[in-house]
Amino acid sequence: MALTLGLTLSCTDAIAAGVKSIYIIDKSDVTSMTLASGTVSNYSTITLVSGKHWWEYDFEEDQAEFRETTEGERGSYKVTHEVEFYVKGLAQAKRDALQELIDNSVCGFVVAVKDSNDVIWIIGYSEEFTTTRAATVSGLENKTMKALGEIPGATVTLKSIDTKMARYTTAAIVTS
Repeated sequence: MALTLGLTLSCTDAIAAGVKSIYIIDKSDVTSMTLASGTVSNYSTITLVSGKHWWEYDFEEDQAEFRETTEGERGSYKVTHEVEFYVKGLAQAKRDALQELIDNSVCGFVVAVKDSNDVIWIIGYSEEFTTTRAATVSGLENKTMKALGEIPGATVTLKSIDTKMARYTTAAIVTS
């Protein structure tokens, strides 16, 4: 294997930070994803089980992040993909939605994260593992906070571990 791409930076590169939207679907509801012809990183088609759709999870403005960490050496690497978001307030409906995430986490999810540059990153699905290394809830901290003026709520972290960096999609994320 040899280097073939190089890396050229441009002053017009999309560099806006942050996350606009988070979509989650049970891994069993994803039939397949197909890479666009001639690419190794763009899922141009996402096929779902008939009648299924993605669920959008709202979060507090500027309180969501997608991150990847690659570790390893000499050809043996693992890539940890994480999505963390903050849900403002404590209420029964929020508690129930978060408990549902925990309960379904054992089977796993595919997560689509739309960043502030309108790139939709996919975690929990890859060419190498399809959905066998799906995303799961790796942490959920629900807090009342201590003082008046602080904002109570929950920090949710979803994680998947793979051998490749996340791919993106140009396919439509169907939510209903």
